Amino acid sequence: MIAMTKKAELSAGNGSRREFAQKIVAAGAAAVFGISDPSAVAANTSTHDEVESRFQRILQKYGDRLSNEQKTRLRKIIAYNEKMMEPIRNFPLENGQPTASVLKFYPDPESRKQ
Repeated sequence: MIAMTKKAELSAGNGSRREFAQKIVAAGAAAVFGISDPSAVAANTSTHDEVESRFQRILQKYGDRLSNEQKTRLRKIIAYNEKMMEPIRNFPLENGQPTASVLKFYPDPESRKQ
């Protein structure tokens, strides 16, 4: 049923073939894995791509020095780091916004006068 809807959208000219294919893959993966939100699958796919690209870069540089156990552990570490960085990357921030807090090494002299 999802494919029929997407096909109707594509024939109406509401998107490119690439967008259509990405939506179909996300919807199919959501159906297979029982995920109700296909956009979550797309986000997970982009995270997986990021993990894989980082892993391949490290293998290019240090691959001959790493054992299979180290490579497996490296992939887990990179995946964990990406999971931890995701909320930071998704935080809405615009240029010119002030910092949330200011680091003060010394107490404010005016606050001591109270």
